[in-house]
Order: sequence, then structure tokens, then C-alpha cells
Amino acid sequence: MLRTDEPTQSVSTLDRREAQRRLRRRRQSRGRTPASGEIFRLEPLEGRQLLDGTTIDTGTGATDPFWNSCTSGIARDIACVGNTLYVVGAAGDAGGVTHGIIRRGSYNGTTQSWVWAPLPLPPKQLNTPGTWFTSIAVGSNGFIYVGGSTGGYGTVLQSKDNGNSWTAIDDTYRPGKNLSGQFDDVAVDASGSVYAAGPGYVRKYDAKNGFKASTLLNSSATCIAVDGSVAAMQDGSPDLYVAGTYQYKVQRHVYIGWETQRSLDGGSTWAIPPDRFTVQSNSLARPYDIAVDQGDLYAVGADMGGPEVRVIIRRSVDQGASWSNWISSGINIEGVAAESPWAYGTAVYGNNVFVCGTVYDAPQVWHAILISTPKDPSGSDCPVIDYFADPDIFTSRYYRVTTDSTGNVYAAGTYTDSKGQGRWMVRQVPVSAQPLGTMAFTPVQAFSASATMVTQPVAASGTFSTTPVSGLLADGTSVLGSKSDPVFMG
Repeated sequence: MLRTDEPTQSVSTLDRREAQRRLRRRRQSRGRTPASGEIFRLEPLEGRQLLDGTTIDTGTGATDPFWNSCTSGIARDIACVGNTLYVVGAAGDAGGVTHGIIRRGSYNGTTQSWVWAPLPLPPKQLNTPGTWFTSIAVGSNGFIYVGGSTGGYGTVLQSKDNGNSWTAIDDTYRPGKNLSGQFDDVAVDASGSVYAAGPGYVRKYDAKNGFKASTLLNSSATCIAVDGSVAAMQDGSPDLYVAGTYQYKVQRHVYIGWETQRSLDGGSTWAIPPDRFTVQSNSLARPYDIAVDQGDLYAVGADMGGPEVRVIIRRSVDQGASWSNWISSGINIEGVAAESPWAYGTAVYGNNVFVCGTVYDAPQVWHAILISTPKDPSGSDCPVIDYFADPDIFTSRYYRVTTDSTGNVYAAGTYTDSKGQGRWMVRQVPVSAQPLGTMAFTPVQAFSASATMVTQPVAASGTFSTTPVSGLLADGTSVLGSKSDPVFMG
């Protein structure tokens, strides 16, 4: 099985069938009526199929015989270049060994279908057990970069020929002795320098110096974005934005808040203090993705504190100096409420911000969801454009979303098939898709309370030191409870 932060207990076929029966019974009733602004608002869907999107790749088939030996798979990130999609992730074989996967899909206009093929890996990544890929970025020159881990070492791969061949910029990085290395997100600036963020560090690979690496800061980073727009590059260097977590203590209890760090000079210096955000005193918040669009920032994540998980969307129009924040805490399908939505990925196209994730419906049943919001969702009916609720699929999640030049949306993730095996999933939602319903977000202010920081203070030099957290408190105790964070590898 693949590495995951989900609960480890197994679910029998009988349990799955009972959960599905419960879900069908709940859908036959109107269910509870949620308060305005607390949940996703979906219109009744009588007689309509819930799957507006189309599954265009499951990672299987004669063109990819490697998958015949694997028992599970997950698509972790996706990028679109013209009419070609690049998807990265991992597969697990019957022996529990994880293998990194990069696939390329090309659209055939004549047959109006997608043709997929696996891409060759360097020998080390191909043959090292415990290899996976979590992120992908494309430079302005068309070069492709993939981040992940090779046998416990942080890895960045580069392709200069549309994925036909790959070389390792780095596959030997560890943040310290006896510590594993992995990169959860990668980004590339206009000069070709690459930035890789991991749980406790951000690394810069300078293209001008032959990709000589330097550690920019020590932060519990989960995602990174680079603004290489004309405005940002006026000083000759891009603006960097890193989102992660920090720990704080209230009355002897340790909680997790959302932290965003910014550098307006390519990582040479960092703004002090970093932006820190929580929505309640017992916050367990975590960002999962951050995107830049014409100088504006959009970040998405979830807060696990309290009885229900809540989706968080944040927006900054002043280079991260201040943020507007919105939350939503559930979803309503055909009058039946489901709880604990998670937001994992975001992408911006035109005036729309797309957010993908999953929602908790019945016991241990997660459904992938894709929504579209305006850049300021306050008071708007935000359409739900894909809700993956196939009765033959027990659980599904979207981890990343992207768009093409015409506005078609593509989401990458995973689903569990009838045999209980996780499978690779890429789905397309056409620009003409009709909304399945609407949802509403509530604007919120950052919570302010007296709290003792568990992390070290920000140094005057602009460096920052913190204790990396991945759903664990300082003593190793899980903070996620029974509804564990279902995100894969970071």
C-alpha cells in the first residue's frame, strides 16, 4: 500500500456496502437544514448524474504494463502544456514498495480522445524502492520539473524534451542526520531557477550556477509559489511565497496555525514577521496549495480543529501583506448534509478560482469535489462543477487542479475501487459544464488570542526556525483524530 496519513484500520466489503446503503437512505430524505453560510449549498439533483466530469486516465492499460504489478496508485499533481497533460504520483506493488510515476496524456482531436503513456525515469528513480513524486512545474522555456523523494532523499527531476528523458538536479538531499528528505512542492522562476519546499525547509537550485543548491529558510513548508510577472521582476528577482504551519500553546494545549512567508527578492530576505492565521483558539489549520495570478495570491487548506473540518480560502492583493479569508464547513447533496470538506489544490483562470478536494459523507466515505468561486466569493453562489459519487467507488479525492488555455479544468487524485485498492485518477470538466449546485462561503477574520509560541522567534536577519509538523504535536501525539487528514505524502 502507498504511504498515507489516513487511518490504518481496514474496511470490509460488508462495511462498505453498509456505508453505501446508509448514504442511499440519507439521500432519500431531506436531512437537516444547515445554517446559511455554514455549508456548501447544493440544489436538488433529481434525475441528474452527479458526474459532470469525465475520467480520462486511470493509469492502467496495455500501454503501461508496469501497472499490472501494482495494487494501488495515486495521481498527486498535474500540469497542462498546450493540449498535453503531465501527471505525477506513485504506485504501490503487492510487496508494499512505492514507485514514482510520471505520465503524459495527449489529446487526439480526430478521435476526440486522450492517449496516455508512461514516461521513462532515470535509473536511480526507476530502481530505488520508496520513490514517489508529489509535484510538477513547467518553466517559461518549456522545461519540466518534478519534485518528490527517492528512497528517503529529496528529489528534483528536470526534462528539456517534453518528458521524453529526465535528469536529476538533486536526489541526495536530507535536512539532517537520520532524517528523511522529500519535496512536497516545486516552482520555477523566469530565469529557470527551481524552488523546492519540504516539511522543514525550502531549497533553491540556481540555474545560473549549474543548479547549485542553497537552503533559503527553515520552515514547516507545504507549498510554494513564484510570481515572475513583470511587476514582480522589476528588481531582477521573483517574489516567493511559502505556506506552511506553526505551533502555539494555549493553556498547556498545543495547536497548529497557518503561516505564510514571503520574499520579494528571490529568497535573499524574508518579511518579518510572517503572516500567521487561525480561525479559532483550538486551530489545527494547514495550507495545501498556493497560486499566483497577476500578482494576486490564492491559498487553500483546511482547519481540523473543532467538531467539523472547514475549508479555508485566502486571498491577498498586496503581495501577501494582508489577506481576506473565507470558510465553509460542509456540503449538502440532494438535501442530505455531509461534513468535513478538505481543500487541497487551487488554480486560477480568468475571473474564476477553482478549488479541488474531498468531502466526508458517510463513515469513512470521501467524495472528490471540484468547485468554482469568483475571486471574492463573499455573498456569491459558487457552483459545484464536479462531485465524484459513483456507487461502485468507495472513496475518492482530488489533490490538484489545473486548466488549459480555453478554460477546461483537469483534476488529479485517487479513488478506491470495488476491491478496496486505491487507483490513479485524472478527470476533465469541460468549460461548458453545468453547475451541479451552489455553495456559500462565510468571510472570517483571523482569530486573536494570547498564546505562547512553541516555535522559536523570527531572527532579525530574516531567517526563521520552527518545528516541522505533519499532523503531529511536539510529543508525537496525533492531532487529527478519527477524521484523519486524507492527503497523500505531504
